[in-house]
Amino acid sequence: MRVLLTRAKEDAARSAARLAAAGHTALLSPLIDIVNLSAAIPSEGFDALVVTSAHASGSAAAARFAADHGATPLWVVGARTLAAARLAGLTGPALVAPDAAALVAAVSQFASRPRRALYLAGADRKPTLETGLAQLGIVVTTREVYAARAAAGLDDEVAAALRRGLVDVALHYSPRSAALFVAAASRAGVAPDACRHVCLSGDAAAPLREAGASRIDVAAAPTEDALLQTLTRRATGRG
Repeated sequence: MRVLLTRAKEDAARSAARLAAAGHTALLSPLIDIVNLSAAIPSEGFDALVVTSAHASGSAAAARFAADHGATPLWVVGARTLAAARLAGLTGPALVAPDAAALVAAVSQFASRPRRALYLAGADRKPTLETGLAQLGIVVTTREVYAARAAAGLDDEVAAALRRGLVDVALHYSPRSAALFVAAASRAGVAPDACRHVCLSGDAAAPLREAGASRIDVAAAPTEDALLQTLTRRATGRG
């Protein structure tokens, strides 16, 4: 299958390698540029460090925090986020969850609940984690350490392939990237249903549905493994 990836360049390259190993052809047209933000990191310690993206745990801010507080317990979303945190020098015990809601639920089960957490976040995010932790009585200090900025638009060759029906599936990893695809496709004269869409979550599918796309599959879990399994089922006609 010819599969379109619109996520940030480095993320798309990793996903493209997985697609190639599964026998698919990846078409890359990044619609997001990851930009590091300068953030003042508090010098004091915290009961936990929260990171929900590898862009955050691999940031310069995370490395600065690790220099003085590397053993701080980690609350993270996803295995790749944890791996990036370890590379940044964050060695504390880790609580890992598949998404922000699951992370809040896991923290709520602590017998002795931490009181203060530092959250290294992206500029564009849902309030699920901050709101959920605050409702548990945890004081969250948030620092925005990266932003996902919109790129110029679809690659000309990719846009032409979409218009000609030569793209089988587009993968969507977040609501923001899906919304950027909808906007870029509209500017390029590409119909919402020019290809099938496979989405990481219902939230990621929402901008596509609002734009009128109907050929949408949603992964069973918010992980890339589940996303690619959904793609495989579609490719083999089992889904």
